[in-house]
Amino acid sequence: MFGNMGLQIEDGKYTRIVNEILDQLVKRGLLGSEYQIILYIIRKTWGYNKTEDIISLTQFEQALNLSRHTVIKTIKNLEKHKILVKRSIPNSQYKAYKFNKYYNQWLVNPPALVQNKMKTSAIERLKLVKRSAHTKDNTKDNKRGLEILREAKKQLKDKIQPFT
Repeated sequence: MFGNMGLQIEDGKYTRIVNEILDQLVKRGLLGSEYQIILYIIRKTWGYNKTEDIISLTQFEQALNLSRHTVIKTIKNLEKHKILVKRSIPNSQYKAYKFNKYYNQWLVNPPALVQNKMKTSAIERLKLVKRSAHTKDNTKDNKRGLEILREAKKQLKDKIQPFT
């Protein structure tokens, strides 16, 4: 009846993550692939009570269904932002990865909301209207539409003109 009956904390199959870390990750506005890499590294390290783990690029590709290019680019970006630490293993081609739990060291800020304080004037709004391409079927309609638009602009300008 229930397919995932073995997915219980009591079974010891879980990864402990401090809530504050999760809160900080959520606030950062990272890309989907960045979250995937981070969570995978946390799973492979903290999930096995380790601070770091040797993970090949192929493991990342297969586990996350990402291209090698995306994995490499994402890891570099996370390193640059000091969210991940990558360490070379002596005499080996493999790298050890570690999640940096000290979020005050991260060089990625929470995304700021974009706020535009300028109001769009009625005249500017009319300029934003897209015109459709001329075709045999709509040329007359377009000409009529342009005449209406010009007349509306003229009326708005007359209303806005300062009194002298």
